[in-house]
Amino acid sequence: MAVYAPFMELQRALDYGVTGMGQVAGWLSPLDVAVFTSVLVAQATTSIEGDLAEIGVWQGKSAILLSHFVNRGETLYAVDVFDLYYPGEVPASPAKPYANPAVFEENLSAHGCAEAVTAIASDTRHDPDLVGKLAGRGVRFFHIDGGHSYDHVVADCSTALAAIAESSVIVLDDFMQIDNPPVTEAIVDTFRGAPNGLVPFATTRKKLYLASREVVPEYWRCLFALVPAAVTRKRPILGASSLILNPSRFDLSRDFRLPTAGADGSNDDVRRWVDEESSRFPRLEAWLDQNPSVSLNA
Repeated sequence: MAVYAPFMELQRALDYGVTGMGQVAGWLSPLDVAVFTSVLVAQATTSIEGDLAEIGVWQGKSAILLSHFVNRGETLYAVDVFDLYYPGEVPASPAKPYANPAVFEENLSAHGCAEAVTAIASDTRHDPDLVGKLAGRGVRFFHIDGGHSYDHVVADCSTALAAIAESSVIVLDDFMQIDNPPVTEAIVDTFRGAPNGLVPFATTRKKLYLASREVVPEYWRCLFALVPAAVTRKRPILGASSLILNPSRFDLSRDFRLPTAGADGSNDDVRRWVDEESSRFPRLEAWLDQNPSVSLNA
C-alpha cells in the first residue's frame, strides 16, 4: 500500500512552490504546483502505487516538486537529452545548455532530493529502450514537457501510454498555447479516442490533466478540497468534462488548503479531511451527477 507523504513533507512541497521554486530556472506556474500536489495527494489517499516520470526536466523546476512525493521503493525518472548531443561540453551561445546535466544535478542536491531521481539521457523520438526503462513498476504520474514539435509530442505521449500504471495521471504542457499549435494538434490526435481509458479531468492555463474515467471523482474531490479558489467552471474537452482552473483567482501562499495542523499525515486521516472539505461544495456533487464520463460508484 502506498504511503502518504507526512504532513511536514507536504508542507515542504508547498514551501518549495512558494519560495524555493524561484531559484530554479524553468516553467511551472504556482497553480500547477497546487494541482500537481492535489493529484499526488489523491493518489496517496487512494493507494495508487508506481513510479513518477517527467520528459523535459531541463534544470529540475518541476522534478524537485515531484521528488517530495516519491515513496519508499519508488523512483522519479527524469528524461531529457542532457549531454546526448554535446558530450562533455556546454553548447556555445545562443544555444540553450540542454546538453549539460550539471545544473540539474546541482539543483537536485541543493534541495536534498538527488537520491529519489534517476536521470535518463534520451532522444525520446528515437529511443526503443525508453519504455522498458520506465515501465517496470508502472508510472503513476507522467509529466510531459519535452520537445514541442508534432512528432516529439506524439512520441512522448506514446511512451507515456505504454509506461503508465493503472489509475495513472498524464500531464501535458502547452495545451492550447498559441505559440505552440503543433503541441495541441498532437495531443488532440493522440487522446481523442480516450486511449487506455484516459480522459481530461482538469486544465490550467498551461497544462492538460488526464486520468482514467473511474478515478476522476477522486481527483476532483482533492481539487475541490485543496484548491477550491481556483475552480471556476466545467467544460467539455475531448468528449469528457474537465474542471477549468483559473490562475487569476489563485494565490499559492494564500489559497492552497493544507490538511489541518492536527492531522497525523496518515492516508485515512487525509482522506477523511478531503471528503469532509469537498462535501462543502454542492457544485461538485452536481457536476459529478451531470458528467457521463465518471461515476462515484465505478
